[in-house]
Amino acid sequence: MDFNLLYCDRVEDVLGLVGLMAMGAMQGATVMPFFGGRKAAFSLEFDDSMDSQVKNALPLLAKYNFQATFYL
Repeated sequence: MDFNLLYCDRVEDVLGLVGLMAMGAMQGATVMPFFGGRKAAFSLEFDDSMDSQVKNALPLLAKYNFQATFYL
């Protein structure tokens, strides 16, 4: 079993859910206020020792139009 692919499926589920939540917020759902006037925030973390970040995570983030910051 390729655990990287399994992991990517789960990440894609999360990104899709966050996207649906954002659409709901745009359609009048109540969202708790966040600092700086933002509606909400979330953070995904990836293991910095895995090459699969570039191969798998970045295309998924791009698919859902999410920006990413990587720390070295």
